[in-house]
Amino acid sequence: MAQLIIEVQDHSRGHRTYYPVADFPVTIGRGYGNNIILSDPHVCAEHLIVSKNENGGWLVKDLESMNGIQRHAEQQTNQDPIHLASGDYLVVGKTRLRFVSPEHPIEPAKVLHGKASFIAALRSLAIVWSLLTLLVSGYAMNEYLASSVEVHIEKLIADSLAVVGGVLIWSSLWALLAFIVQRKLNFHYLLAVSIVYVLFDTLLSNVIDYVAFNANSILVAEVLSYITAGVLLAGLFYASMRKCLMVSKKKNLLLANVFSWGVVVVIGFVVYANQPEFRQDPEYPAEIKPPFGRLAATQTLDEFLIETDRKFTNK
Repeated sequence: MAQLIIEVQDHSRGHRTYYPVADFPVTIGRGYGNNIILSDPHVCAEHLIVSKNENGGWLVKDLESMNGIQRHAEQQTNQDPIHLASGDYLVVGKTRLRFVSPEHPIEPAKVLHGKASFIAALRSLAIVWSLLTLLVSGYAMNEYLASSVEVHIEKLIADSLAVVGGVLIWSSLWALLAFIVQRKLNFHYLLAVSIVYVLFDTLLSNVIDYVAFNANSILVAEVLSYITAGVLLAGLFYASMRKCLMVSKKKNLLLANVFSWGVVVVIGFVVYANQPEFRQDPEYPAEIKPPFGRLAATQTLDEFLIETDRKFTNK
């Protein structure tokens, strides 16, 4: 009778193969002398060995392989054995191994067609529409408060559709990558991450406008804009990659920062290189505007002239 089931998931195709294990130890590798043979070119001839733990569970030992073993996206050393319980998984090369007991519980069978699947589809659709409604309302509210003139609600909604389209494209591309790598879409998670990014970017843009307006400095606005752009992009890349790629947290964090700050540097260089030549009357004069202009105190022209004249008279 099998004491352990080893699930092998091929990285490139996502195909799963199950190997019942009755006797220990079990050797796994690319060599033909192993109990379980993997076709992954990143796996050594003799990569690891699995033995039974006297206290329950199993012990996995790395046989001094070249690429090692990853557990929960963290690289493991080949000196210490890895203790596993039913349901745990490891990554060797680009192949995922899952270790389960024959008594491991499984989810109930899903109904092919019926009320349950219809309700699940409605729930999924409701989540997507709720997230998109949050994005449209937040973006439209920001545009309304930032405007000092009357803006129709139809125009606000129309302007937000471009942002919605960008968010959907970004989420769909990452969901496709997640399906290729892990056979999971994770679309709701990726959509939520993208919307949070847009809302935080909008909020921080207003904070930057407020700081720059009070500091009366374009340089402050530019520096803060590049810093926040790098930090937010790094967070967006990190949150997206952690659900799509089978890499360690350290590598994930490194890649996210390399990509995000690389984008920021390239954009900064392009903006600097395309600055217009000096003119007495610049075509695009710099301006510092107050955030949420609609909420700012207003004055008539006469009141402004009287107050200005009073300030110069007092001097």
